[in-house]
Amino acid sequence: MHIKFSNDEYLPLGKQDPDPDPVGSGTFWSDPDPEKRTGSATLVKDAVAFVDFDFEKAKSKKDRMAVIEKNLSHTLVDVFKLTFHPDFKWKVKELPESYKVPTDILPGITYDSLNSQLRRLYLFREGDPTAESLNPKRREELLIQLLESIEPREAEVILGIFQKDLGVKGLDYKFVKEAFPDLL
Repeated sequence: MHIKFSNDEYLPLGKQDPDPDPVGSGTFWSDPDPEKRTGSATLVKDAVAFVDFDFEKAKSKKDRMAVIEKNLSHTLVDVFKLTFHPDFKWKVKELPESYKVPTDILPGITYDSLNSQLRRLYLFREGDPTAESLNPKRREELLIQLLESIEPREAEVILGIFQKDLGVKGLDYKFVKEAFPDLL
């Protein structure tokens, strides 16, 4: 059993995507009905928060696959690819000591979103010319700026990407490879 998500992608029934963010605005419409559309804050909540609750509660592989299919989004697939693809190696393994978890951020109200910040991770990728040209102090400054612009839970996801472990029991390379055979 696997989930298809490629250039000819489709989403599960009820999650059709008529406009998969063609201008890169960070917004992903998960329902064609304008009254039910959700912007990036809800996308990230759905793409990230499910791993803490529904996925770990699922008793079988089939149930875990159903949880992923129910919450399938471009951001979630990107997180899986950046975390588990063997070609992605990271210069950062832990949060900088000077990073302070923001306490004044309300969920859904941040300067930026995980979806848009994923595009900046090349700055921390081993082998990327731009990342290689950064000195460690500048790399840390950029990382702190990135982390402080998103919700703390999303910052944990970024750290999970760097550590190649999202911290969710049962969500590992083997499972993602089976769910998305063409992704890894």
